[in-house]
Amino acid sequence: MGALSRLDAVNEMLLQSGEALVSDLDGQSGVDTSIAEHILDQKITEFAMRGIAQNMAVRKFTPEESGRILLPTDTLSARVVSYTGVADDTANELVQSLGDNLQIYGLSGDTTPYVFNVGTGTDIFNAEAECTIKLVFDISFENMDVSIQKAVVYTAARAYQMLSQGDPAADQYLSQMESYYEGKAKGWDNTSKNRNVLDSNTAFRATLRGTRSGYGIDPNWRRYGRGY
Repeated sequence: MGALSRLDAVNEMLLQSGEALVSDLDGQSGVDTSIAEHILDQKITEFAMRGIAQNMAVRKFTPEESGRILLPTDTLSARVVSYTGVADDTANELVQSLGDNLQIYGLSGDTTPYVFNVGTGTDIFNAEAECTIKLVFDISFENMDVSIQKAVVYTAARAYQMLSQGDPAADQYLSQMESYYEGKAKGWDNTSKNRNVLDSNTAFRATLRGTRSGYGIDPNWRRYGRGY
């Protein structure tokens, strides 16, 4: 759990824009903080979708009684890593490529996310089917590590300052602070994931640089790779 609260984050955003601090986020102090909070929420979601050590997992799923493979409701993004079984008796020829044809639907709105087989046009699987899926879950600001929190705050503060004040000098300063805390956040996340730049597998992935034959083939994951 991080050391900063949402109130701390919003006050830092206000401070960097030369605005008065607030004592609460309920409007009792006479200051409307809805815009700052909206920007903060956007940046929290952006960082969460990158996939940090605190909100990523790889799990195996099998069909429910209805035949659908359902995912947790707090899933932000997901990708099928492996698949066994076929969606129906006529799909045997797709077994080798089902991993590329299985997509995650229902991530927006009030629906429960589920696996959909684009190749066969169905979301009903037989009982023997099993999907291994890489999940990125939603995570609250309070549950992020403080290094991630600081990166989120200064990214949000920079956006808020440009929207409310538009001061180029302040933007340059916040850009430097944003880069500094982004670096600290990446360092913490790599350590939490036991990453090592000298690891042969990591070095190999780094040389692929998102090529069609490499790790970054999925455009949804190409920008951020495996999170930080």
